[in-house]
Order: sequence, then structure tokens, then C-alpha cells
Amino acid sequence: MSHAVLPQALKALDPVLTDRIVLSNQASEATHVHLSHHPHVDVSAQAESLHLTVHASQAQAPVLHIIFMADSAPLEKHLHITLDADANLDLMEWVIGSDRHPINVQVTTTLNPRASLRHTTLSDVARDTPLSIMRRAVLAEQANLLSTHAAFASALTHQEQHIHLKGYRAEATARLVALTDGTQEALFKTYIEHHAPDTTSLIEHYGVANAASTLLFEGASIIHKGMKRSRAHQANKGLVIGEQARLDANPLLLIDEYDVEAGHGAAIGRIDEQQLYYLMSRGLTRKSAERLIINGYLAPLKAVIADEALTGHIETLLESKTK
Repeated sequence: MSHAVLPQALKALDPVLTDRIVLSNQASEATHVHLSHHPHVDVSAQAESLHLTVHASQAQAPVLHIIFMADSAPLEKHLHITLDADANLDLMEWVIGSDRHPINVQVTTTLNPRASLRHTTLSDVARDTPLSIMRRAVLAEQANLLSTHAAFASALTHQEQHIHLKGYRAEATARLVALTDGTQEALFKTYIEHHAPDTTSLIEHYGVANAASTLLFEGASIIHKGMKRSRAHQANKGLVIGEQARLDANPLLLIDEYDVEAGHGAAIGRIDEQQLYYLMSRGLTRKSAERLIINGYLAPLKAVIADEALTGHIETLLESKTK
């Protein structure tokens, strides 16, 4: 496995993406690995899968970047992530595609007792690329998962995330930020199941639907019988820009226990004309004012990224997508 090359879209970030694994659809160069700051991470690569095993360590390591890169052929990869007891990892995943070939990614995550994973994803593929991402995570006792996924949707996007809280006091936050445009159709599903007492979950969906696109959110918080003192909450916030655009949220609470705390909320609507008028009265054009409001809806993505270069890259990307 050689030094990890980068797709053209990320060349400018080469100094920032110090520790990275690139998975491409080129059989001769399927996996590139460069991990100079992660001696506690074991990597095992096969033709269509990658296994990461993270051991407990006291050392402070930078973000580990995993890049799914689709160029001139379909891409189908399965990423397996296992964190040992007391291990922690800050992971950023990129899904980059520049043509119309389908991209299918599966991610299976296992967090052992007291393990902590901060998992941030950015998918940016060509407008006509069919994109499917399926995620499944299992959390043991006192494990913690912070999952933030940003999607600049393609022509047809389908993403699902299933999180299972198997251990006492396991906690998971699943946050999704999505932007659709043109005639794109995107469906995002997030399910979190409470299989143990005293577990905590939060599902947050943020979205902007522009032009004649369709953006659908479905979230389900499931608390099984006997899982006392568990807490499950959902929030959905969406902005509809295009006159023919559609944005729907379907939050579900499936509760089979009395001694729990659960709730959900949704705030979805069109852009506030009074807010626009105020911003325009301060000297902004209507388009600039709309872009400022849109960026506010997508701010939860930038909030979890500490590196200034990465934040700048995302801001530039957001600006290009909201012109």
C-alpha cells in the first residue's frame, strides 16, 4: 500500500490531510495508505473492503481521513471500523465522484465499552451520479458516537443509518446536513434503537431544497420494552427555496416503555421574506441574502470541524452549490 494520492477536488488540502486512506475504483491502485500519526490503528485491505481496528492509546492523534474516490468506473466499497475498549478516533470520510458511474458505500462500525468515535462525512459527487450509502453501528456499554454527515446530493441519493445502542449508558448523536438542487431526488433515513437502559440518542436533520428538487428525511427513535430511563429526541429543520422544490420530514417515535424521555420537532418552510428584506436593507443583493440564510441552515456541519483549512474548503463548496 503506497502513499495516499488525492482526487483533484482535494489537491489543495494535501497539507491538511496528513493521515489518509484513499479507496478508489482502480483495481491496480485500490488502496493507498499514509498513517504517520496513527500507530494504534491497524489497517487490513481487500479488493472491495477495508478493515480498521483502533486500539486504546493515550496519544493525541490528528483527524484520520478516509476518501472514497470514484473516477471512471462504478465504485463499491465496504468499510469496517472497530474501536477496542477505551479507544477513540476522530474520523473524516470523503465521498468524491466526478462522473455518472454509481457509487455504493457500506460502513459497519463496532464500538466496544467506553470507546468514542467522532465520524464526519462529506459527499460531493457529480450531479448525475447515483449514490447509495448504508451505515450500521453497534455501541457497547458507555460507548459514544457523534456522527455528522453532509450531503450535496446527486441525481438520485439514498442514504440510511442504523444505530443500535446495545450497552448501558451508550450515547449516539446522528446529525445530517443536506442540500439538493435541480431535479435531484434524495432520501435520508436515520434509525436509532435503544436495546439497553439509560441510553441516549439525538437525531438532527437539516436541509435545503432548491429549484425543483425533492428532499426527504425519515427518522425513527425506537425504545424497546424494559429500556428504562432512556432518552430519545429528534429535530428537523428545513428550508424550501425553489417554487417546485419539496422537502418533507417524517419523525417517528416507537416507544414500548413508560419510564423514558422522548420527543421530536420539525420546522420546515420557505424563506422568510421579512428576513430577506432586512438583509437587503443592509446592502446585500437578494441572492447574497438568500445564500447567507442557506449557510445558516448548513452551519451544523462547520461547527464540528476545527481545522480552518477544512472549514474554508467547505465554505467554498457551499458557496459554489448555492449560487
